[in-house]
Amino acid sequence: MAESRADTVKTTDTGLPERTSGDLGMLDPMRRTVTWGLCAVGAAMLLLIAVGYCRRATVNGRTVPMLRALTVADCARRLDIPLQPGDLLDVSGALLKQGRGTPPIFRANNALVRSDEAVRPGDVVEISPAGDRVEPITQSASFITPVVMTPKGPKPLPWLTQSGVGGIKYVYRGQISGKLQGIVLAAVTTAHGGVPGKPRRLALTFDDGPEPTYTPQILSVLAAHDARATFFVLGCWVPKRPDLVKQAAANGNEIGCHTWSHPNCTKLSNAAIRQQVRRWEAAVEPLIGGRVRYFRPPYGAVNSRVRTVLNSMGYTVVMWTGDTDDWRRPGSNAIYNRAMAAARDGAIILMHDGGGPRSQTVAAVKRMVPDLQAKGYRLVTLSELYGRAGPWADEFIIHTEAGDVKLTPCDEKLKVIINGQAAELPVPPVEIEGQLLLPARPTLQMLGCSVYYNKPAQRLHIDAPVFKMQMDLNRRTMQLGSEEVWMLVPPVFYKGASMVPLWILMDYCGADATYDPTTKTLYLDGEYGRSGRPAPGQGRYGSALDRHLHPALTDKVPWREKLASSF
Repeated sequence: MAESRADTVKTTDTGLPERTSGDLGMLDPMRRTVTWGLCAVGAAMLLLIAVGYCRRATVNGRTVPMLRALTVADCARRLDIPLQPGDLLDVSGALLKQGRGTPPIFRANNALVRSDEAVRPGDVVEISPAGDRVEPITQSASFITPVVMTPKGPKPLPWLTQSGVGGIKYVYRGQISGKLQGIVLAAVTTAHGGVPGKPRRLALTFDDGPEPTYTPQILSVLAAHDARATFFVLGCWVPKRPDLVKQAAANGNEIGCHTWSHPNCTKLSNAAIRQQVRRWEAAVEPLIGGRVRYFRPPYGAVNSRVRTVLNSMGYTVVMWTGDTDDWRRPGSNAIYNRAMAAARDGAIILMHDGGGPRSQTVAAVKRMVPDLQAKGYRLVTLSELYGRAGPWADEFIIHTEAGDVKLTPCDEKLKVIINGQAAELPVPPVEIEGQLLLPARPTLQMLGCSVYYNKPAQRLHIDAPVFKMQMDLNRRTMQLGSEEVWMLVPPVFYKGASMVPLWILMDYCGADATYDPTTKTLYLDGEYGRSGRPAPGQGRYGSALDRHLHPALTDKVPWREKLASSF
């Protein structure tokens, strides 16, 4: 009987059937088909990947291959960028309104687009993610009464706030919730008010002038040493020597009332006292352009009745703590020694520039002034001694959130010329850390910029032709466009005016500045203020835009030193 197929099949050592050449022939076409199919799939995938890399977009700085058509929202989901708006929160972080947060913002090639905008190969897409947002903040401001530091603690000076000098308290609240977000204090204190380590102050006073021989000599000594004094003048001499009164006041000295004709006021009626003072006022006050605060009674003769009359007329009666007896002409050494022996912080020294020969007094003053300064005394007027100078002609400290800065009144003789015209400034310039500050409104307007002072918020808005700025007075941060910038020298509130640093005028308002030290004149030249539009390549805008945050933000070089070199 014939053998069956099963009986003739050979097996391998493993027990599996051995493939014959016929079987292999049947499998080769199938294997080739599968292999070619896999190769084709792989090639297609490589082709898609290659096409994807050729067709790609940049989303938030990352490369996104475009294997298929994509929208802006598809790109956001691919990069896990949140698209669902968050919540509206109050200033404390508590929920105000659900789903009222910040929505996503889509930009393609710097243009705002919708979420379903198709993305094309080569597009640059920026997506600002959705999220929570905090309610808007409102700002209010109120004045803080300045204080002078004494050994017994701070002493309030409320008249300074009334005169336009003071600290500022900023309060920030949520616009919707009304909740308090924070308080920032920019307090003000006197720089020299009995604080240990600070210069001591002493007031030299001169009675019975003006005298044409001796008064000019004393004024010359004071000016040479940058010292000030108070002159109690007699009204009867003023019409004959008005220039001396003007010169004394122009040099920064103070004028006080010593009656018209030097009577003993305790022997006068109330009406006679008033007549003496009113006649004196009519002769003196037009020469100095302001009211006089202080009265010294001739012979030192005063009682409660005389004080009451003078107080009702707005005067403070001022005596002395040290008497040189120079009217007796004891010799210049005796006058000098008595003054030096009476020197102490807050002392008031009595001398005379009129009423007789005063050459001994002049000789004593020539030695006294430099020697007192060498001992650490600052020679001041009575108003400066009492912290009430014009309304505050003293240095003072602004306590900002980023540290303390010292404000110093500038030389009153400084002249400012803007675009060839003399600037009429409502208050004199001041200096902080060697940098000059000018009244904002007249200066900026003459430079062709608009300025708005928001008094309730104590915020200054400056709209320059290129930059828009917002700054809070007595604070060291500035909003420059959308960016917050820290400043070495802040804008300040001084004598009722907002004062802006000179470097802002130069770097962001297009002004060029030069200073002539011989005439004490500051020249500001602004292209926008002169012609409305600078010629190409002129002005300071190019460099300021390139640097954006100019080195002047932290520049400590005194302004005179910097500008005088360019004159």
